[in-house]
Amino acid sequence: MPQYRKLHTKATESFDIADMPDDFTRLMWVFLPLKSCSKGRGVDMPSWLIGQLFPVRTDVTPKMIEDAMEWFQRRGMIQRYSIEGRPYYEIINWEKYQGSTDREADSPYPAPDPVPNDTFQSSRPTHDQLM
Repeated sequence: MPQYRKLHTKATESFDIADMPDDFTRLMWVFLPLKSCSKGRGVDMPSWLIGQLFPVRTDVTPKMIEDAMEWFQRRGMIQRYSIEGRPYYEIINWEKYQGSTDREADSPYPAPDPVPNDTFQSSRPTHDQLM
């Protein structure tokens, strides 16, 4: 596990952080990178996240964790996925905010499966669709 992580100075101006539903969700977003691996991944289970992010707090519930993770996913801040029946998350734009993590140990968590090229959906109509 890392000894430190970066917190961007523009976090105070972030619309994503400002739009979060409550201060618990904001705090969880700030803590999430602290226990994520060198690729921004971790185990997507409320019990694991409580144990990693809030080990001495008795007021944090699995529902609070799940609500925050669902919000992060809906906002496109994390990707939730499953490999061999086990749930994981990956923080989107990890390298943009954390920089190089090459000096850290390899990730103990599997990468999400890439989206097959034939299932890619564009948000804009193609030239053929316009014609």
